[in-house]
Amino acid sequence: MNQTPHSQDFLAAQRQALLEEKDRLEKILNDSATYNAEEDRYTPKFQEFSPDEAEDEDEAVDEVVNYEETAVRVADAVKSLNEVNSALEKMAAGRYGVCEGGGELIPEARLKAYPAAATCIEHEA
Repeated sequence: MNQTPHSQDFLAAQRQALLEEKDRLEKILNDSATYNAEEDRYTPKFQEFSPDEAEDEDEAVDEVVNYEETAVRVADAVKSLNEVNSALEKMAAGRYGVCEGGGELIPEARLKAYPAAATCIEHEA
């Protein structure tokens, strides 16, 4: 049920954009992390560059830097995926595009730019 004045065409386009972003984020997570269902969290994968060879100090440092970059990428993807899933849930409940900060309608221009937006610009944290 649509409780917002957004048109069905707009909502359909936004839903498609959210689903495409969800697919993209899930691919990042599948490539960069392992999911632990018991803990409900993703753990970044550690890539060993030359597993069959003795590594020097530079290679060890590069592996750590690569892991840290992967950890940031995973954290960002998890955060974004949570926002996308929340937006899809709001859409299903007919509350998509309503600002969580003040209850007013989020402008369509903002939603087009950022389909998972939960607030208007005024209430953005």
